[in-house]
Amino acid sequence: VPVVTFERRDLYPGGAGNVVRNLGALGCEPVLISLVGDDETGRECRARLVAEGFTDAGLVHEPRRPTPHKLRVHAGQHALVRIDYEDPEGASGGASRALLDAIERLAPGCDAAIVSDYRKGTVSAEGVKLLAARAGGSPVVADPKGSDAERYRGAGYLVPNESELSELTGGPWDDAVAESLRRRLGLTALVLTRSERGIRVYSGGPPRDHAARAREVFDVTGAGDTFAAVFTAMLAEGHPVDLAARGANLAAGVKVRKVGTATVTCLEVEAELGRELRRAEKRLELPAAAAAAAERRR
Repeated sequence: VPVVTFERRDLYPGGAGNVVRNLGALGCEPVLISLVGDDETGRECRARLVAEGFTDAGLVHEPRRPTPHKLRVHAGQHALVRIDYEDPEGASGGASRALLDAIERLAPGCDAAIVSDYRKGTVSAEGVKLLAARAGGSPVVADPKGSDAERYRGAGYLVPNESELSELTGGPWDDAVAESLRRRLGLTALVLTRSERGIRVYSGGPPRDHAARAREVFDVTGAGDTFAAVFTAMLAEGHPVDLAARGANLAAGVKVRKVGTATVTCLEVEAELGRELRRAEKRLELPAAAAAAAERRR
């Protein structure tokens, strides 16, 4: 068996909490609506969020349910094992009503919303529809899990990876299947992430591909959370879907070079974009040039 000497333990909010941390690193002011158990892990989640400057007004306690958490053992940059502690049961009736109440209170006025579904019993079709209604026309992006595509009706954007899309559609996917799902759910766009093969955007008409640049991968943990956070933040700023998808893909590429649950800053995304631009042209916009200079000084 692998034998490692203990050096330290790092604690981070996971799941949707990781999306919130990524949004915070981008300069956004996110509000997390989620379930936690009335246990040590739930109390630690609340304490960590507050310590990092986020509000805990949207956290709902589910007293008899343990808070899901994951323990990863790393040796240097290599992950040896992950141990999951979780209860697959869904939210109780009382907790579900409390989640809807939190959406009623906190969603109005937000510039965008993310449905970060980890299939732990928090996300419901009723909640997604209410979120979309209270978002007041702001972009609603769903990062899906499971086979129930109808759960995300009301969202404007879906950002699955290939295995998630296959699960949503009930079998192997192709362009016709993906576009059919987009039309059925009434999505503005379906953005498919394909790891080293880049991304494919479906928004009516022929799908559009955006390539990924080859890079060294240390850890893919949380890369989907980074993609969802950056994509949504760029939509909230008014950027078109293809530019938001490309920026999010660059950010996810930065994340996979970091070990563990990590965030990506605007400066890092700008520096990555600068590297992409330098491959095609010698003239740069000032922000990209400034980011490249800052990177070289570091």
